[in-house]
Amino acid sequence: LVMEKFEISLVSISEKEFYLSPKDNLNINEKYLNLGFGFQFKGKDNSDFIEMVVSIVYLYKTAKVEKELLKFKTAFEFEVSNLEKFITIDKEINKIDIQDNLSRIFLSTAISTTRGMLFYKTAGTYMSKFIIPLMDVNHFIELIKNENISKGKKISKRNIKN
Repeated sequence: LVMEKFEISLVSISEKEFYLSPKDNLNINEKYLNLGFGFQFKGKDNSDFIEMVVSIVYLYKTAKVEKELLKFKTAFEFEVSNLEKFITIDKEINKIDIQDNLSRIFLSTAISTTRGMLFYKTAGTYMSKFIIPLMDVNHFIELIKNENISKGKKISKRNIKN
């Protein structure tokens, strides 16, 4: 199996949404804090550009309380030479398949950048100590494949622990 070479560049990064709930006398016990992820990919025919949107949600859930503490959404635009060789767009079922080696780069870049952006945005707030953990992006690649992630469809994994 010959790996086709590609050139990739990160064209733009933008913040799409940021919500931080008031703390409201909540005494946060970390074991009840759930971290959810969502990923969306948007591609166009005959284009070397692909957009990836990352959604992060911190949900605090105990027997008595369920509260969304934080929501953060970022968008990344990548340019990949000969992108059509590495992705397949199925318009009928609104689905994009992306080769693993490319997915790995998209996910690594987007998650680590989102982590840094969120750390900066929450500095000085009660959420500043809950940094997005380091994680193996291969875990997400498998989830995405199993869920047949599509344009606009989200997946989320709760209670992510390393």
